Amino acid sequence: MKDPDLSAGMKGFIDRHEKWVDERIAGGELWEKWRAVHLARLADLRHEREIHLVVTFGMIIVAFIVFAIWLREPTGPISALLVLTFTMVGAYLKHYWLLENSAQRWMRLAERMERDEYSRK
Repeated sequence: MKDPDLSAGMKGFIDRHEKWVDERIAGGELWEKWRAVHLARLADLRHEREIHLVVTFGMIIVAFIVFAIWLREPTGPISALLVLTFTMVGAYLKHYWLLENSAQRWMRLAERMERDEYSRK
């Protein structure tokens, strides 16, 4: 039987970690106890974001090449390929937007927790 947590994809990964972080904060757990886990997940997310940035730009280049071909020869198959590549670019941009905004939220959280931990000392 599939584990629903593992099949939720990147959105599930982000949601699970944010729920876990919220539980740590609500429980008053000290930042130094869960810092390493959060920073490791942040590193994973940042790596994923970097990979998707490269892939997204690659797809944009492919889409423009297909568009240039379509301008010279607007046939049915080229039109279908054009629609497919622009649809994929849209999907990649949406996914990259999720990764970028999540990474920024997690970085701000880490910064806030470091600042709060430092001010306690």
